[in-house]
Amino acid sequence: MAFSKGHIPWNKGLHIENAGTFKQGHAPTYFPQSGTITKGGYRLITIAPNKRAYEHRYIMEKHLNRKLKRSEHVHHINHNKLDNRIENLEVLDNVAHGRESAITRWRTV
Repeated sequence: MAFSKGHIPWNKGLHIENAGTFKQGHAPTYFPQSGTITKGGYRLITIAPNKRAYEHRYIMEKHLNRKLKRSEHVHHINHNKLDNRIENLEVLDNVAHGRESAITRWRTV
């Protein structure tokens, strides 16, 4: 592809073969303890090029071998949002998670 004179493409003319895709059977590399911490205190990780996920939800999905529903919440039992060990995580529905959050708020007041 030719560019007009003086134009600099976004990738500086580099060609990346199969950028953003994985070959069949190849899984994305997961690096625990990497990523960024959101304002809410959760760790956001990169699981594939241009694809990010909350670490606690990603770990639970891998543990259950299925995608979580939008109505399912992953609750941290010890309330430490960065402690994403599987024994510290549990899946709750909207009602149970709201009840647990209300109890926690009343305990801290």
